[in-house]
Amino acid sequence: MTRQGALVQESDFFLGEKSLYVSVYDNGASRWLVIVPPLFEELARTRKLLVNAAREFAGAGFNVVRFDYYGTGLSEGRFEDFTPSQATRDLEKVVSFCRERGAQKISLLGFRYGAYLAAQYASRFQVERVVVWEPVLDPAAYMAEFLKSTAVDQIMTYGEVRFSQKELMDQLSRDGRILVSGYALGLAALEEFRLTRALERGDCEKIGVVVWRRSTHNKAPFLAELKPAICPSV
Repeated sequence: MTRQGALVQESDFFLGEKSLYVSVYDNGASRWLVIVPPLFEELARTRKLLVNAAREFAGAGFNVVRFDYYGTGLSEGRFEDFTPSQATRDLEKVVSFCRERGAQKISLLGFRYGAYLAAQYASRFQVERVVVWEPVLDPAAYMAEFLKSTAVDQIMTYGEVRFSQKELMDQLSRDGRILVSGYALGLAALEEFRLTRALERGDCEKIGVVVWRRSTHNKAPFLAELKPAICPSV
């Protein structure tokens, strides 16, 4: 297909030992863009948007890579196999793939939890630029909010709250997993989320653009200091 005069070749395949589903939009450019996805229902809700965005960026002069974390989307594994540490390794694997393909400049575009990962990764490794969309600032608080939502899910399903938070935690300890917004989250993932530190000013030096709601900005005033642009979401 062609996008703005560039010939873009699209290919889908599985990458690595813990097979990640990867989509590559290749127009022969030296600049690469890795799209770092969100989690839970945000992943399903944004999939079409991210496909369209990948094609547009490829047409504008980037080689683009989309991927699903191990245990999510079309990648191998079950969601209960997902952990934050595995997601970080998945991102590292995709960036390494780009370098093996000759990438000279790599940028990251992260959505929600993917934005947190992109900022954390960029603070430790060499990338050209990071763009984050409504970043998750504190994964521990983020997961706590999802656990609270189980009460709402029960009301929607049963018309009442049948299991207390303590009973759900007992179930997690007993069965090694718990349903969060319809996803079977494993005990290892929950424990890692609880220990994950919040995003700090030092993690954001390579962030070029932030798309945010006012509430996010209020929680992290240092986002307002980032240059060259802070963009309110639409």
